[in-house]
Amino acid sequence: PSALLVGMVCRLIEQKGVVYGLQAFWRVSARFPQAHLLIAGDGPLRGELERQTISYRLRDRVHFLGWRDDARAIIAALDVLLAPSLWEGFGLNLLEAMALGTPILASSVSAIPEIILDGETGLLAPPGDVDHLTSSLLLLLSDTSLRTQLAEAAARRQETIFGVEQMADRTLAFYRQLD
Repeated sequence: PSALLVGMVCRLIEQKGVVYGLQAFWRVSARFPQAHLLIAGDGPLRGELERQTISYRLRDRVHFLGWRDDARAIIAALDVLLAPSLWEGFGLNLLEAMALGTPILASSVSAIPEIILDGETGLLAPPGDVDHLTSSLLLLLSDTSLRTQLAEAAARRQETIFGVEQMADRTLAFYRQLD
């Protein structure tokens, strides 16, 4: 019950920046011995990431879950969703986290800054910037009220901007504009 759960839910490929998320977790791990990192997903980098975990002496605190059909339940259980992508399309797992009230630390790439407002609905870091990821993760893990505040604001934003009805209305309006 006292564990802090940080998680990455993605394919284990270079694009997703998991190596940077793992480095940031390693840097904060001594300060938060109750923290665990869940990595849900699979891909060609899994072996390299597992070796990195062993070299960091974090085998008992980093959990490779493999491909999962219950990603939504995993995201809901997290204290922080970590999404350190180097580039991204839209980031649907961010919308899932927002809807579930899970605080987010993500990279400021592609469409992510349109989804997550830095300091308001989550925290953003430059892609590949382990120092920034580390300081942001330290802040989130040490401040429960900040996590709550960001998660609540994100849930409101998801509902009002990215809800199914709102997205459908905007899509129809766009198509009508083309006529």
